[in-house]
Amino acid sequence: MRRESRRIRVLRSCASGAGLGLLLALVSLSVVARVSAAAPATAEESAMLSLTAPPGSLVGPGTGLEMFWTIANRTDVARSVTLEFTSSRSWPLARHSRGIAVPPNDSTSFLMPFSVPDTAAAGQVSIFARVHLDADPTPLDSCASVLSILNAPQAAVPVEIAADFVRLEWSGWLDWRDTGIVEVSRDDQGWYPDGLIAADEQRRCAFEDREVKPGSTVGYRLRAMVNGMAMVSAVTTVHVPTLTPFAIAGLRPNPSHAAPAVAFTLSERTAIRLEVYDLAGRRVWESDLGVLAPGPHLQAIEPNGLLRSGVYLFRLTSGARSVSASGVIAR
Repeated sequence: MRRESRRIRVLRSCASGAGLGLLLALVSLSVVARVSAAAPATAEESAMLSLTAPPGSLVGPGTGLEMFWTIANRTDVARSVTLEFTSSRSWPLARHSRGIAVPPNDSTSFLMPFSVPDTAAAGQVSIFARVHLDADPTPLDSCASVLSILNAPQAAVPVEIAADFVRLEWSGWLDWRDTGIVEVSRDDQGWYPDGLIAADEQRRCAFEDREVKPGSTVGYRLRAMVNGMAMVSAVTTVHVPTLTPFAIAGLRPNPSHAAPAVAFTLSERTAIRLEVYDLAGRRVWESDLGVLAPGPHLQAIEPNGLLRSGVYLFRLTSGARSVSASGVIAR
């Protein structure tokens, strides 16, 4: 009887364990059933969240924009969402904004300040956006805004380049009295504003740079408003010549048969006087050449052909300094 009782107790215990396992299984199935039943409702609610892109814009290189993306929530539950942005071009745009609150049955607008890169090429570019809940990275909606980029205004034309001075002119894209900011980059050290200029009656803007260093490389561009848009011109790159000595090379060509000219170099911007002497030491020609820039020069002399064939001395004077060279004129 005792053995049978033990068997009965074991059987009862097994039956009780089986019942507990069955109960746990039923509870698990119930939880899964509730989760499965909730999934369609969540998807339906998610479908009620939409994203609207700002309208397309006509822009140019350097144009700044304020892009408003609208998020609409048509559910009865407030949402906290994340916006992610990318571009169809390799621009430094990829970003995200988290924690944007959207009230129930309402909408909110998100402001994304944006600037078209200064070197952007003409054509179209799409700015893509997508929205998802902060707690779930699954995209709920996406859209794009298309920007049409104009050609950059023309670069400046260098008018004068010397070891200590550069003069440039922009023309044709600013109206009379319109102003712009000249931006300068010295030896690729970044861009910075270096002066305000205005267009003249011929729609030309001139800029003089007296801060250049011999042997340096300088970039120039003009930033201005064009038809209500901030734009930046194409870049003009100038290679500043190195310093040259104060020296005279003499006639070019030598001997000179017609239209003789004297070649010389200057080490700095200075007033110059050129004189010609014959072998007897008499001065037969002279001219004040004014203030000349540093660098090489070629100065025509004796325009009337009065100098006869012979050997002459050419003297270049700057203040207390002078250099000389001889040459032959052969008629």
